[in-house]
Amino acid sequence: MYPAVRDIKAALRWVHANAAQYGGDPTSSLTIQGGSAGATACIALALAGGDDQTFADDYTNELAGLDTTLNTTNLDQKATVTGLIDFWGGLFAEDAMYTKDDVLRWTNTSAPTIAFHGTEDTTVAPKSGNVLCGNLTALGVPCEKVVLPGEAHGCWGATVELPDGTEETIYQYAFDWMASTSGWAVL
Repeated sequence: MYPAVRDIKAALRWVHANAAQYGGDPTSSLTIQGGSAGATACIALALAGGDDQTFADDYTNELAGLDTTLNTTNLDQKATVTGLIDFWGGLFAEDAMYTKDDVLRWTNTSAPTIAFHGTEDTTVAPKSGNVLCGNLTALGVPCEKVVLPGEAHGCWGATVELPDGTEETIYQYAFDWMASTSGWAVL
């Protein structure tokens, strides 16, 4: 898990360093998404959310002087995000960091999050979404857990039933929720 989180963090620093060149704005709409282990790694970063001070060294500083490639990863840039789409991810990376230093990563600057969990998932306990959203909403951070009845782990083809009885793909539902929550102007 550690190398994945470190690599995602390096990619985020690259995005922050190069966003303007591509017409992007990482301060208003940089949402990350992952499934399973990818979501677990993304959760570790999204919890630190917009806090580029307290957690700036997470997954980086411990390799200072040991990893010669680290200096090429835009270390002077932020590694922050403004949203997280979590497809059946666990809290393992956050738990590992807390075990390492007794510092909770849950803050009021954590990124707005939408978490999808199938009721038949035997790989990642569906209740992990309850913990994730419970902790975030207690801090005032928007979070929605979407329960996918009868779905197991990795249910990429799942749909969400809307109040009017129609269905929407998990991807469209996630996008719509994130756009609404973040105030995106969708063209």
